[in-house]
Amino acid sequence: MNNHTVAISTYMMGKSSGGPETYDKCIIPALIDDAGNRMPHVNLFALVAYPGAIDLLPERYRNHCRITKPVGKLGVLASSQRLVRRLDAGVVHATYVLPPISKKTRIVATVHDIGFIRNPDFFPKAIQWRLEKNLQYMVKRADIIVTVSEATRTDLLDITNLNPSKVVTVHNGIDPLFSKPKSMLDNQAVLDLYGVKKPFILYAGRLQPRKNVIKLVEAYELLRQSNRFEHQLVLLGEPRAFLWEKPQARIHASPYRKDIIQTGHIPWEHLPGFYDEASVFSFVSRYEGFGFPVLEAMSRGLPVVCSNTTSLPEVAGDAAVLVSPLDSEEIADGLCTVLSDDSLQKQMIQKGFEQASHFSWDRAARSLNDIYRRLL
Repeated sequence: MNNHTVAISTYMMGKSSGGPETYDKCIIPALIDDAGNRMPHVNLFALVAYPGAIDLLPERYRNHCRITKPVGKLGVLASSQRLVRRLDAGVVHATYVLPPISKKTRIVATVHDIGFIRNPDFFPKAIQWRLEKNLQYMVKRADIIVTVSEATRTDLLDITNLNPSKVVTVHNGIDPLFSKPKSMLDNQAVLDLYGVKKPFILYAGRLQPRKNVIKLVEAYELLRQSNRFEHQLVLLGEPRAFLWEKPQARIHASPYRKDIIQTGHIPWEHLPGFYDEASVFSFVSRYEGFGFPVLEAMSRGLPVVCSNTTSLPEVAGDAAVLVSPLDSEEIADGLCTVLSDDSLQKQMIQKGFEQASHFSWDRAARSLNDIYRRLL
């Protein structure tokens, strides 16, 4: 066993999978940089599986990647197992799905959320079953489990017999893309490309039931019925996801359908422009393990209205207006409060910058590398 090699199994990178893909493509460069500075004797390799995954990383990190090739029925997982053996890795960090690994190898596993257990109705049964089996294997096999929020850590400890010392919270950071100055971006060209007109309320994410878009649309309709606001509602991202049909039907049934803009999948580099130009960001999800969009919005100076449940109060701190995701009137009131008060907006923008500064991929990488070092 080579005690100086860490293999990072990045099952989701290249799948356009939202948060888990963001995690992979941001943490890998940060881990490599930090290890190079503090642990030059340690070799880090990322195991990537899908076309285009390597392209998500800056070029100077790509020589740290090893491409898995599907083998037999287990496909990517079987190939990952072979690569781990070939690298003779002392530690494997599974960032989403844990491949079958020799018992001699130390395991770190990231758990992003357990929404499929807390809210099983939000998931197709086949997906729920696969996610539960993966979690069970992680819990049984991992030496250290990393959660991305204290809320997820608490959830995990509630449903397992894990020793609390084995479950460590390492908060996510913010993609470096969102630190680019506004002056470097042609935001108006981005809005024009999608038919978006200011002012607008922004949401980013898919139409999965847990994202609670139906309640957001109801709240938007209440705002419009007040005759005080003429904002568009802009829904960023690919709508098609599991169980997306009901939210989509509710959007189509809205009397304000012509002012609800669905962009579909957009290039990652277009995201900052929407955050820069929106009036408010609304993220009233029923369940989140972390909530990247909240931090992304804050880092661009956009006031946030988000849910008062799961991880979102932890991520948002006192920089957002928190509302019940079950109450469309409360969501509408929260949006109205922000949109109607310029002084409050300025306070929220400043607090948002401060809150976002507490989350860093460099800090996350230091914590993870310290875990690897203890296990090697």
